Amino acid sequence: MGLVGLLLLNGFALAAFAFGRLAVRLVRRAPVWAYAAAPPLAVVATGWALGWLMWPSYAAAPAVLLWWLGGLIGAVTWWTCQAPTHRRRH
Repeated sequence: MGLVGLLLLNGFALAAFAFGRLAVRLVRRAPVWAYAAAPPLAVVATGWALGWLMWPSYAAAPAVLLWWLGGLIGAVTWWTCQAPTHRRRH
């Protein structure tokens, strides 16, 4: 894998990370159960769809795992590392 491949892989991982953070932001005013369950389900569902679209390729499994890992890390960082102005209001 050359430099271009690594840059594409990095961009893909950053997109997954941003998607995980966005999924949490979109449901931050939802009930607690939805705030906890919706972002991981969104990340898993989109990763599954991505793998289904890429299925004939050998890159499908690593792409899905990278999407899940990046998206779930993004969700966890938004849950745990928020600025005081972005915290969920109870």
